[in-house]
Order: sequence, then structure tokens, then C-alpha cells
Amino acid sequence: MVTKLPDNRAEPDVHYSLDDLDAKTLRGLVQSIGLDQTTLLLYQSICQSRQHGFAIDSINRMRDMDDLDHGDARVLIVPGFLHREFPESGADGRLIIEAARQIGLEHEVLPSPSTGRLADNAKLLLSFLKGHTGRPLVLASICKGGSEVVAAMQLDPSCENFSHVVGWVNVCGVLRGSPVVDRVSKQRLRMLGLRLFFSLRRWTMASLSDLRYEGGMLEAGFKPPRHMKIVHAVGFPTEEDFTLSKLRSFHHQIGELGPNDGIILLHDALRAAGVVYPVLGADHYMRPRFRVQPLCRGLLRYAMGHQPADETR
Repeated sequence: MVTKLPDNRAEPDVHYSLDDLDAKTLRGLVQSIGLDQTTLLLYQSICQSRQHGFAIDSINRMRDMDDLDHGDARVLIVPGFLHREFPESGADGRLIIEAARQIGLEHEVLPSPSTGRLADNAKLLLSFLKGHTGRPLVLASICKGGSEVVAAMQLDPSCENFSHVVGWVNVCGVLRGSPVVDRVSKQRLRMLGLRLFFSLRRWTMASLSDLRYEGGMLEAGFKPPRHMKIVHAVGFPTEEDFTLSKLRSFHHQIGELGPNDGIILLHDALRAAGVVYPVLGADHYMRPRFRVQPLCRGLLRYAMGHQPADETR
């Protein structure tokens, strides 16, 4: 398993097993050793854990394997917030699309509204799944798209419509909500500006409120079907890694709550079903992307149930 920090980053002065790093402990560590060191400590603990470490190694080895037999499986991409208006953010799923092309997988993007309400987009996803049951399917969600997959499972608690979904690749998904939304919603002037901004562009302001951390739809969590392989790819940035000043600002604002990627708390992915693949140095938009693109091939192969050759003997 991965045991050392890449990129010549300094090793944390303290070490914890992943089982000991609950939300309260992480908040305390931020106060004692700082946000960056706590982020690196959490990263290392994930890589060294039995649950996630072996999956991380498997995904790394599957990135550049020769083409495998994917059968008739295909990929459905659930895009993120404002994916039509700002596709350059990566919310349109372009990293997954390119990876699917590289390994010969058919793909389709769910035609969901860019600022659609969480429940409405979840119903659209369920409708798609219900109408396309003939072939194995891998879901690949981006940012708010992850919220919509969660909401779809909440609306379909028996997961009847997920019977043919063999895997789920969740890239920077907002699984639990974002503390950023809660904080911004308490700032009256900023909210007035946002409402005007959204109104002028005919966007749905309530779609942001759906992502609140406390008291929102996502707080209830989700229970996936047992057959589905799930991997959450999450950015683990330190302060020097941010290329967008706004994300860096958010990173500081919610830093007292624990390590984050500028939008979501990293620990929330660990509380969800599935394995976590931590991407050191990447922010919520998975920058820099030249390091992330090869990874997406491994993520898709893992979600389809493939294994490196030495693990199938």
C-alpha cells in the first residue's frame, strides 16, 4: 500500500490510524497542528488503511493496463452545477468522458438542468435508469451530480432502479452538503447579491439551498445496493495548491471544521459507503487536471469490477 507522501511534502509530526480520525479529532488537530498538516495526516491515514489502501493500489495499477473486456457496459455521467454555463470547470464530466473514450466505453451525459432542484434532477436520473435496464451501467457523478445520485437513492430506498448499476465513480461529490452554503446563506448582503445574480440569468437559487450542510436533504445520507462498487475521488489540497482565490478563501472559512477541498469536508466521504481515493494537491475542481486524467481510467475500471492481473489469480 501507499505509505509515503509524494511531491516531497513534509511528513506530519503525528500519526493516527484512520479509525481514530473522527470529525471531532480532526477539528482538534486543525487547532493543534494546522489545517495543512491535518490534511496530509488524513491523506496518509487513508492510504495506509486496510479498507482504502488496497483499493488505491489497485486503481493505480489499472490506470495504464491494456484494454480489458468491458462487455456491453457503458457509462452514464451525472454532471455538476452549472455544467452547461461553465463547462471549463469540469462539471460537464470531461475528464470521465475522455477516460471512457480511451478505454473504449460508450458514454452518455444525463441531460439534467444546470441549476435544477436536487429532488427534480434525482427523479430525472431515476427515470433514465428505469428506461435503460438492458445493459450494465456505471454512474460517474461530478460535484452536485453526486448529490443527485444520493437523492435518487433516498427517493428509491429499495434501489430497485439501480439493479443494473454495477458501479459508481463519484468525483468531488457533495454527499453530505457543503458548509460553504450554510455560511454564505447567513450573510445577508451576499445573499441579496446572489439572488439578483441568479435572477438575471434565470437560474434556480433554491438549487444552492438544497446543498446546505445542516437540515438539508443530504443530511439523511444514503444506503446503496450491496452489489454496487463505489469509489469517491476526493481532492486533498493544502493552501499552496489552490489556483482560485475564491476556493482558497472558502478553504480557510470552513477549515476550523476540518480538512476540506474548498467546498466539502473530506471526512464526509469516509462516512459514506464505498472506498475513498484521495488526490493529493487537487482542489474541488480537480486541478491540476493533467495529474487526474490518467486516474479516471483506473476509477472506471475499478467501478466495473476489474482487478489487476496479480489479484485475479
